[in-house]
Amino acid sequence: MRYLVFIIISVAILLRVGVASAVSSPSPDSESRRDSLLRELPVSSGKQKVEILFSLSNLYLKVSMDSSREYALLALKTATDLKDNQLIAESYKLIGNIHYYKGEFNQVIGYYDSSLNQYRLANDSFGQSKVLNNLGVIYQHVGDYRQSIDYHIESLEFKLLLNDSTGIANSYNNIGSIYYDLQNYEKSAEYFKLGLELARKMGNIASVQGMLNNLGLINQDLGNIEQSNSYFEEAIEIGEKLGNERSMAISFHNYGKSLFLTGKYTEALNFYKKAQEIYDRLGVNNGQTLNNIGQVYLELDYYNKAVEYLQLALENAKKYNQFKVLDEIYQNLAVAYERMGNFEEAYYNYVQYNKYEDSLINQMHSTRIEDLISSNEMEKSREQLEKARLKIERSEAVVQRRNILVYSVVSGLIGTLIFAFIILRLLRNKGKANELLTQQNEEILRSQNTIKKINKALTESEDILRSIFDVSPFSIFVIDAEGHITDCNDTSLSMFAAKNKRNLLNRNIESLIINEDQNTDVLDSIKANRLNKTQFIVKRIDLTTFHAELISRSITNNNVSTESYIVVVNDITERIKFIHNLEEAKSRAEESDVLKTAFLTNMSHEIRTPMNAIIGFSNLLSDNRLSEEKRSEYLAHILQSSNLLLNLIDDIIDISKIEAGQLSFNPEDFALNRVISERFENFREINTNKEIEFKLNLPHYTDNIYCKTDLLRLKQVFGNLLSNASKFTSSGIIELGYRLLESNDQLIAEFYVQDTGIGIKKEMHEIIFQRFRQVDDSRTRNYGGTGLGLAICKKLVKMMQGEIWVESEPGKGSVFYFTLPVYIKKAAPMEETTASKENGFNWKQKTMLVAEDENSNFELIKASLNQTGISLLRAYNGEEAVEMVKKNPDIDIVLMDIRMPKVNGYDATRQIKKFNHNLPVLATTAYAMTEDESKSLEAGCDLYISKPISPSKLLKLIGRFISA
Repeated sequence: MRYLVFIIISVAILLRVGVASAVSSPSPDSESRRDSLLRELPVSSGKQKVEILFSLSNLYLKVSMDSSREYALLALKTATDLKDNQLIAESYKLIGNIHYYKGEFNQVIGYYDSSLNQYRLANDSFGQSKVLNNLGVIYQHVGDYRQSIDYHIESLEFKLLLNDSTGIANSYNNIGSIYYDLQNYEKSAEYFKLGLELARKMGNIASVQGMLNNLGLINQDLGNIEQSNSYFEEAIEIGEKLGNERSMAISFHNYGKSLFLTGKYTEALNFYKKAQEIYDRLGVNNGQTLNNIGQVYLELDYYNKAVEYLQLALENAKKYNQFKVLDEIYQNLAVAYERMGNFEEAYYNYVQYNKYEDSLINQMHSTRIEDLISSNEMEKSREQLEKARLKIERSEAVVQRRNILVYSVVSGLIGTLIFAFIILRLLRNKGKANELLTQQNEEILRSQNTIKKINKALTESEDILRSIFDVSPFSIFVIDAEGHITDCNDTSLSMFAAKNKRNLLNRNIESLIINEDQNTDVLDSIKANRLNKTQFIVKRIDLTTFHAELISRSITNNNVSTESYIVVVNDITERIKFIHNLEEAKSRAEESDVLKTAFLTNMSHEIRTPMNAIIGFSNLLSDNRLSEEKRSEYLAHILQSSNLLLNLIDDIIDISKIEAGQLSFNPEDFALNRVISERFENFREINTNKEIEFKLNLPHYTDNIYCKTDLLRLKQVFGNLLSNASKFTSSGIIELGYRLLESNDQLIAEFYVQDTGIGIKKEMHEIIFQRFRQVDDSRTRNYGGTGLGLAICKKLVKMMQGEIWVESEPGKGSVFYFTLPVYIKKAAPMEETTASKENGFNWKQKTMLVAEDENSNFELIKASLNQTGISLLRAYNGEEAVEMVKKNPDIDIVLMDIRMPKVNGYDATRQIKKFNHNLPVLATTAYAMTEDESKSLEAGCDLYISKPISPSKLLKLIGRFISA
C-alpha cells in the first residue's frame, strides 16, 4: 500500500539525523552509561549540562519515552537560560523526534518549526537542512504533498551547498517516496537505487536497510513478489546485525504483506505479530499493522478476532492522526460486519469509508450495501404477503368444499326448509369470509407500511449518496451508452468553467477529451472499464485545457449492467507542475554539481601553479652558489607568482563579498581622462614583453568630464578587462577608449576594450559573465584563470548603475563595452600631491610591540623595519601582549595580530585600551572581509591592515602614528 512507504522513509531519515540510538533495546553498557550520566548531572552546568541531558534523553528512549521527553524539556530550559540558539534548536528537534516515535505528528510539526527558527538565528545551514528534511517527511506522512515537496527542495539546496553526501542520498530517498506515492514506480525506483548506491558507498547500513524496504515495496506493488522478498530478507538480515528493533519491525511488516498477497495467511500473521510485539515494546502507535492483522483474520474467517484488531487499529489511527490507514480500516470493518450478518454496522462503516476514500468505486460499494439492506427488508415483506395469500386461498378452498358437501346432503330435502337451511349456511359462511378478508386487508396495510419505510430508507440513502456525489472534489459524469452526459456533480461546473449543468448535459464525453492516441477509442475504453487513472488533456467550455486523470466504471443493478457509466475526472495540473519543478530542481542541482567540480578542479590548478613557483624558487634560493643575477631572477619569479596568488585570493574574496551583499562602495568625484590614462599606462608597463600594440583613444576636449563612483572598483573593472584582452591576444592590438552618449537627459560614457585575440562564439556571450564559467572548461584548455574576472566586472558595473556586454566572433577578436553615468565639471581644482616617504624613516628612539605567534610573519616585520632603527618587542599571544604593555610604559605603538592563542587580538586590544587609551594599536590579520575590519575598529584598534603587507605600505602606515 502507498502509505507504508512513508513509515519506512521517515524512520530511515530520522535514523540518519541522529536518533538511531533510540531504537535498539537497552544493554548493560547503556545502563552503565545512564547511571554515570545521572551522577555527573548535579555537578554540571552550562553547555556541559545540556549535553548530558541530551545523552540521557536518547538513552531513556530505549526504556521510557516519557522520561526521555522530561530530560529533553529540561535540556530546552537550560539552553534557553544560556541563550544559546544552537542548543535551543537541538533541544526542540530532540523533543520533536520523541513525539514522532510516539506517533503524535501534530506536536512533531510544532517542535520542528521552533527548531528551524532557532537554527536560522544561529546561521546553522547543516541544522536547517536536517530539520527541513524531517518536516518534509512529516507533511508527506500526513498527506500534504505541497508542503512536503517545498521542504524537501529547500533541504536539498542546503545539502548541495554543504556538499553533504549523506544528506543528498537522503534526499534521493525522499524524492523517490514522492514518485512512489504518485504511482510513478519507474522514477521512484530510479531515485531509491541512487540513494542505495550512495548509502552503500558511505557505509551507512541503516540507510541501506530503509531503501531496501522501499525497493521491496515497489516490487510488491508491481507484483514482483520474489524480487520484493529478496529485498525484505536482506533488510531483515541487516536489522538483526544492527540490533535495530524498529527497522526490523518495519521489515517484518513488509515481508508479512508479501506472504499475505501470495495467500500464505498463517505465515503472514506470524510476521505481522512479530512486528506488533516490537511496536508494543517500544511504545509505538501503529494502526497499519493492527489493521493488517485484522485483515488476515478476515481472510481466515475469524470474524470476531478480525473486528477486535480492526477496532484497535481504528482507535490508534484516530488518536494519532494516521489518516492514510483510516479508509482501509473502515472498509475491512464493513466487510467483517457484512459477513457476520450485522448489516447496520456494515452500513455505518461503509459510510465512514466513503468519507476517507476519494474514489467513486467506494461510493458504489456503499450503494451496494444499501441495496443489500433494502433487499433484505423487502424479502421479509414479500414472505409475509405470500403467507397471507396462501392462508386466504386455503380458507376459500375450505369454504368451497363445505358448500359442495352441503348442497349434496340437502339436495333431497324439500321446500322452504331446505332453502332456509341453505340461506342460513350461506350467511354463516359469508361472515367467516368477511372475517378472512378483513385479516387479509390488515396484512396488506401492514405490508404497505413496511414498503413505505423501505421507500423512505431508500430515499434517505439516495440523498446521502447524492450529497457525497455533489461534494466530491472530483468531477463526476454519468453517461449513457452513446457517451452523452446525463448527469454531473457541482464540482464539474467549476472544473469545466460551466455556468450551470445545462452547459454540460447532453454533450458527448468525447468532445471534452483531447485524444492524442488515434488508435484508442475513448468511449470503448469507458465501456470496457479500461480507464483507471488514465491521463488525458481535457477541454473546458471556454476551450482552455488542463491535464486530468480519468477513471470509468459501469453502473450495475443486482450485477446486471444498466448501459450507463460513471466517469471521474481528477485535475492533476498541480501534480504535473510539482513533478516538473522537481525535475527542474534535479537538473539545476546536477548542473550546479558539475560547475562546482569544474570550479574546484580549476581553482586547484590556479592555486597550485603559483605556489609551485613560490616553493620551488624559494628552495633554490637556499643554494649559496647562486649568482646575484640568478638570485634576482628567482626572486622576481617568486614576486610574480605571489602577486598572481594574491590576485586570485582577491577575486575570490570580491565575489564572496558581492554575493553576500557586503562589498563596500565609496563613491568619489574624479577626472575621468586622468584615471583612464594612469590605469592604461600601468597596464602597458607590465605587459612590455608581448608583441602587442597598445592604444588609448580618448575623445577630444573631454578633460572636464568627471565621474562619481568608487574609483578603486572602476580601476578594477578596467584592469580585469585589459588583463582578459592580454591573456587571449598573443599579437596585434589592444585598444582602450570611450565615447560620450546622451540618454534621457543623462550624459553616458560608453567604454570599450578591444583586442585582436581569439574571439568568442556567440552562444558563449552570456555564459562568460557567469560565475566559474569560461569559454573552455576542459582540462586541456590553453588559457588559465578562475572564471571570476568577468563575473566580478558585471556585478561591479551593475553597482555603478551601468551595463556591460561583449561583441565578438571567433578569429576576429573581441570588444567589451560597459557604460557609466558622467557629468561635465566646468573648472576642476588643482590636485594636490604628496611626496613619498618610503625611505628615510628614523625611529631609533621608538619601541614597538609586535603581537604575533607565527615566526615567519614576525621575521618579515622585523626585516621590513630593520633600516628604521626601531626597537622591537614580541608577544606570542594576546595575554602576553597585555602584560608586556602594562610592564613597559615606553612602548610607542602595538602591531596586533587578530588570531592568536589564549586571548585573541580583539579582546587583547580592549584590555589595553582600558588602561592606555592613547597607545596606537594597529590590527593585522589574514581575514579580509568587511565585517573583520568593523570588528577590529569596534574593539578599539586605530587601523586595520589585511595581510599580505608590503614593507613600503607598512612603513607608511606606522609613520602615521609615530614620528622620528
